[in-house]
Amino acid sequence: MTFVPITDAEIDVDSPVTQVLMTKYRDNINAIGLRGTATPKILGVPYDRQVFTASGTWTKPSNAETGDTVIVWGIGGGGAGAKVAANNEASGGNGGAGFLWRITDIDTIAATETIVIGAGAAGRTTQGNGSDGGDTSFATSGQDGYCRFTGGNGGPNNGDAPSTPEIVSYSTLLSANVTTFWQEGRGASSGTGNQVAGSSNLGGGGGGHSASTLGGFSSNAGHGGAGSSLSNGGSGAFPGGGGGGSKDGNSGAGGAGYMVVYSIKEG
Repeated sequence: MTFVPITDAEIDVDSPVTQVLMTKYRDNINAIGLRGTATPKILGVPYDRQVFTASGTWTKPSNAETGDTVIVWGIGGGGAGAKVAANNEASGGNGGAGFLWRITDIDTIAATETIVIGAGAAGRTTQGNGSDGGDTSFATSGQDGYCRFTGGNGGPNNGDAPSTPEIVSYSTLLSANVTTFWQEGRGASSGTGNQVAGSSNLGGGGGGHSASTLGGFSSNAGHGGAGSSLSNGGSGAFPGGGGGGSKDGNSGAGGAGYMVVYSIKEG
C-alpha cells in the first residue's frame, strides 16, 4: 500500500472535513501499519523482512534508499550428540552460533545476495563422535556484507566437552559491527564445570550429556536436546539446537540453521 498525498489546502483551518480527506487519512494510517512505501518515512522500523529456512537469495527491496541499515540474524546448524556403548560417556553437541550482524548502508551490498542455511547434523546410529552442524552465511566470502554463522561442534564420545565455539567470520571491507561475536550453547560433558549443557541468547542451546542431563536453553533460538543413558538422545530444536548424547541408543540430531534479514529506514 502506498501513501496518499494530503494537500495543505485540505488541512487548512477553514477547510471542511470531507469524505475524500478522511479516506486519505485512513489509507495513510493503514499504509503505516503495513510498512507502506513512499513518504512519510518510518525511521528505525523494518520495512522489509525476508526469512530463510533453506538456502536461497536475498533481494534488495525496491524502495531501499542510501543510508538504510540491514540487520542479519543468522544461526548455524546444531551439532549432533555422540553415541557410545554401556560404561562409556557421550557428550552433547554445541548449538549453532547465532548473532546480529549490522550492515550500516544498504548501498554497499549487491542487489541480490546468496544465503546459505547450514544443515543440522544427523544423529549417530553407530558409536562415535557427533558430527558438526553446517555453517549459515550471508553474501559471498571476501565481499562487502559477508558474514558466516558457524555450525555447532559435534559431541565427543569420551565424555569431554565439544570444542570451543569458533569466532565468527565476517567481511573487513565494510564498516559494520557485530552485536555478539558468537552465541552458541556448549554441549554438556562429564568434565568439572560443564556437566550442564550451555545456554544461549541468539544461538542454539547445547545438547545434554548421556547421564540424562537436560539440553541447554536458548532465549531466541532452539533449545538443546536432552541426553540419555538408556535410550535415544533428544534432537536439538529448530533453529540451531545441539543434539543430546546417548548411551545404548542413537544420539540426537542438531537443529537446522536459520536467517532473518531486516531492512530499516535510518534517515
